[in-house]
Amino acid sequence: MKFKKTEKCDLEVKRAKSVMTSNMSSSISPENQMKIFKIAHEKLGCKGETEYGECAPDFLIFDPTERFFEKEEDDGRSLHIGFPGLESKVYVKLDDYGSRENLSENIGYPVDTRFLKTFMLSEDY
Repeated sequence: MKFKKTEKCDLEVKRAKSVMTSNMSSSISPENQMKIFKIAHEKLGCKGETEYGECAPDFLIFDPTERFFEKEEDDGRSLHIGFPGLESKVYVKLDDYGSRENLSENIGYPVDTRFLKTFMLSEDY
């Protein structure tokens, strides 16, 4: 699959609304949460848009390991990241709701993006 970088996709993803499961909030240290948020902000979304209009990668897997690493999977749609210090896997999923209005309706208040980033432990998925 070939990717074409687009500024529109990149800007929309950077403005994505972020939510975290309560399980992740209580199980991952605030320091590691912030590191994961920063990496997700940098990595999610736009290598570019695919021929189908999707941004990629749209799924991150933070894996408890002894060293940092990055490995693409699923033709670039997923990025597997080694992250020392975690006790369990953390997933970050980017969902495209198609429009700002649709996402606003689904989460219950107005937002200025069509994208939602969900941070969760693997057992929450």
